[in-house]
Amino acid sequence: MSTTITEIAEMTGVSKSTVHRALSGSAKIRGDIRKLVLECAARHHYQPNLSARVLVGARTYLAAILANDFGNIHFAQFLRGAGEAASGAGYHLLTASSEKELVNLKQLGLEGVIGFFQEDLEAEFDGLPTVNLVKALPPGGRKDSCLNSEVACGTLQVMRYLIGLGHRRIGHVTLSIPRDRDVKTKLSEYRHALKEAGIAYDPSLVVRSELYMEQCGYEGAMTLLTRPDPPTAIFALSDILAAGCYRAARELKLRVPRDISICGYDDKEYSSLLYPSLTTVRTPYKLLGERAMKMLIARIEGESGMDEEPLLPVLIPRGSATRPRKISTNNLSEKKI
Repeated sequence: MSTTITEIAEMTGVSKSTVHRALSGSAKIRGDIRKLVLECAARHHYQPNLSARVLVGARTYLAAILANDFGNIHFAQFLRGAGEAASGAGYHLLTASSEKELVNLKQLGLEGVIGFFQEDLEAEFDGLPTVNLVKALPPGGRKDSCLNSEVACGTLQVMRYLIGLGHRRIGHVTLSIPRDRDVKTKLSEYRHALKEAGIAYDPSLVVRSELYMEQCGYEGAMTLLTRPDPPTAIFALSDILAAGCYRAARELKLRVPRDISICGYDDKEYSSLLYPSLTTVRTPYKLLGERAMKMLIARIEGESGMDEEPLLPVLIPRGSATRPRKISTNNLSEKKI
């Protein structure tokens, strides 16, 4: 049985109402009394009854993360960062897989919500402040309620790396979900990097698959690599699609990276285990989780957010990309970088 307010009152010799005011942070109490009560509560491992706190209108310091895939290693990293920040600020962090769960948690005194790539999560959810991790800042998105994972920056790093190696025909294996921010942003930056380097955009080098599956990456790469004029490199939307590109190359007796360079995006746990290991992009999810929690606390407590440097993804060069054996000269609009 946990220690109760009544027991703390008996041990300290003050009234239950005084104990309650001390534990809830009320300013209407002497400093020495507050210290006496708090030390007693800590010594006897007092835990507040959340239901009781809700009934009396006290703060619960409850926050939740809304996500769809708890098995995602990146979510685990994000959750760890958010959890550490919450604990350090005296908050309790819960998880939810649906908005219905959030509504139920609100009845327990939920004070704010963090979205892990929730496309439709607004700046307020049922009257609660939110912070949403996004692939790219949506039109009209509030900077105090959106945390950008900077997919555009990561994509540019991959493309500039491949172009810097000498590649001019770069295929892109993506998905057929044009409104998806990840798909849209990566394709936009793929085209931007080509234009920046003076390379004409060839829409036939962009292959759209249906799902985030290795098989879809395989089918997309087969389409590209069996062309009469195949690309010398492929940038895949994600590491799982890149893994499918490896299989296609192997079946066609093409060697990675000597015959075809392949890059992905995500730095999944298996990416370094592919042979050769996959060149990809790593996003600092733990730090993003920590920052998201701090942003949410600032919104809950009515504080102005601090302007901080963005947490940028990092290119991880590995063995899957090298200079092309033969640089295509078919594109008359190419120029030296």
